[in-house]
Amino acid sequence: MKFTKFVYAIALLGVCAPVLTSCGPTEQQQEFSFTAGLQSGKSTLETGETDRIVVYSNGVDDQNRVYTYTSSIEERATVTEEGVVTAGSQNGSVTITVKETLSNKSQKVRFNVTTPSSIASGGFNYSAAAGADAIAKRTEILGKLEKYAIDTHLTGITLFENGGYVRYNSRIDIPTNEYITGYGFGILSEGNITADLSTETTAKYKRYYHSAQTSNPNKINAWNDTGSQVSDLASYITGSYWGTKMNSTKDGYVWYPMLASDNVGNNPNNRPIPVGADNPLGLYKTWKIYVKTGDNTRATGKPLQYRYSGTASSSAFDKRDVKLEDYK
Repeated sequence: MKFTKFVYAIALLGVCAPVLTSCGPTEQQQEFSFTAGLQSGKSTLETGETDRIVVYSNGVDDQNRVYTYTSSIEERATVTEEGVVTAGSQNGSVTITVKETLSNKSQKVRFNVTTPSSIASGGFNYSAAAGADAIAKRTEILGKLEKYAIDTHLTGITLFENGGYVRYNSRIDIPTNEYITGYGFGILSEGNITADLSTETTAKYKRYYHSAQTSNPNKINAWNDTGSQVSDLASYITGSYWGTKMNSTKDGYVWYPMLASDNVGNNPNNRPIPVGADNPLGLYKTWKIYVKTGDNTRATGKPLQYRYSGTASSSAFDKRDVKLEDYK
C-alpha cells in the first residue's frame, strides 16, 4: 500500500558565496537531505499500537517536497498517507520506506512488532547486555515503569521532564495535534475524557481531570504561601479577567470574558489589547476593563456571585453578590 503526503515549510535560501579565482566567481549550492524515524523513538511496537513517522529535512526547498510511505510487510504494519503507523498481528521485523519524490531520495525506518503478553516468562539481564538493541529495550522497560509510577501516583515528575515529547493519558481525546503558539493543545478547555479513571473510587469524579501532588501544603491560600505549589493548585479554581479558547479552525485562539464584562457600550473591541481605527496594531499602553458584579447583568443575564461548597467559616460567601470593591 502506498500513500503520498505533502509537506509544507518555509523555504531556506541557500547562501551562495562568490569565491574570487582567476576564472571569476563560483557558486556552492546545498544539496537536499532528510532523515526519518518513529515519533516515539521506540524500536518495538505491540500489536494494535500506533505511532507516526516524522521527517527531518535540511530545509532546502521544503515547500515542493512530497513524501510517500511504503510498508515492507503490511501484515506486520500498515502506514497511512500522513505517515501514521499501526502494528499488525504478525510478529517480526518490518521496514517503512520513506521516499521524497522530487529528489528520489529515501530513508528506511525499521522496528519490530510483538504480541503483548500478560504473563512474564523467563528473564534476561539487560543491565549486562550491550549493543543498540539492549539500550532500546532498557529504555522501553524504563518507560513502562515510569508510566506505572505516574498512573498510580507514586511520582508526579517524569524522568524525562525536559524531553522534547509529551505523552498524554489515553483517556484524553486531544482536540488538535498541532501545537498553537501561546495556547497549547487545548487539553483542559477543549479536550474530552473518554473513559473512567480506574484508580478513582468516587463515581462522580471518574471522568474529571486529576492533579496529583507529592507533598501536602495543608492549606490552599495563594495569598498566604511562599511556594509555587499552592498557586498552581489555586489556578484551577480561580478566574481571571479574560480567558482564551481555541478558534473554530483549531489553528489559533480567541479571547473571551471571564470576570471582565464583554461588549460594554456595544463595543466589539473590548479585549485585553483593543484594536480599532485609531489603534490598528493594538498598541495602547493603558485601557479600561469593565468587570462583572452582582448588579451588572449586561453580559450574563444574571448577577455574578461567589460559590463555596466547603464547611469552613468562609461559607458565608456562598451566593453573595460580587461587589466592585472586591476587585481591589
